[in-house]
Amino acid sequence: QRIVQQHGGQITVSSTPGKGSLFIVYLPVEDV
Repeated sequence: QRIVQQHGGQITVSSTPGKGSLFIVYLPVEDV
């Protein structure tokens, strides 16, 4: 989580009991 935040991104988590969790990571796109 810290690495994603340091790069200006965010993490979204969705959890369903008995089924599992979904983690979505958003990172900004930058030209290199």
